[in-house]
Amino acid sequence: MPFLTIAFPVFDPIAIAIGPIAIRWYALAYIGGIVLGWLYARALIKNETLWGGPAPITLTQMDDFILWVTLGIILGGRHRLCAVLQSAVLHPAPRRDL
Repeated sequence: MPFLTIAFPVFDPIAIAIGPIAIRWYALAYIGGIVLGWLYARALIKNETLWGGPAPITLTQMDDFILWVTLGIILGGRHRLCAVLQSAVLHPAPRRDL
């Protein structure tokens, strides 16, 4: 190995595996980000001094919004996987050997 280089770490992308169900590290990052963002948004809504009175959105409305954001993240990620990353499988390039 050359001097002053760092070896690329080799680690398992699966954080937890229980039978056929495997939870990957990036899934835990998504879950953690959504939960922390949800808790932070709830704390901001509860703080009336930030708004100069009642907040423009209720906690129930924020909970519903987080639900739809989470659904959008899941469906958008699945759409990108199918439409962009696996497009070569779904739509192979035309043959050029005329």
